[in-house]
Amino acid sequence: MYLYYCIHTKNINVTWETKVIEKYIDETNMFFKESEGNYKGINFFCLIGLMKVKNWDSWNSENYDSQQTNYISIITSQHDNAVIPEQTITIMKKLSELLCEDILLDK
Repeated sequence: MYLYYCIHTKNINVTWETKVIEKYIDETNMFFKESEGNYKGINFFCLIGLMKVKNWDSWNSENYDSQQTNYISIITSQHDNAVIPEQTITIMKKLSELLCEDILLDK
């Protein structure tokens, strides 16, 4: 079963520096970069997408902006016993702290 989370700015016009987020993800050594703004967990299932979107409910991975980000998509798996990979929990908490925003379950 897949779970979809996101972290986004409170106001759609507010952004974070993409390079700061990318540097942080790279320094965890937990992900490899699949393409610009898209990361995949090493040895665990977690996909992270960095985007600058115009609408919280309508976006795709092509909304990447090398300068500004206002939305981070996080897709992970949940095992049969309702356990999310520990690495996913760690990166979500760290990104939440870095960006001073809550993690939201995306429905």
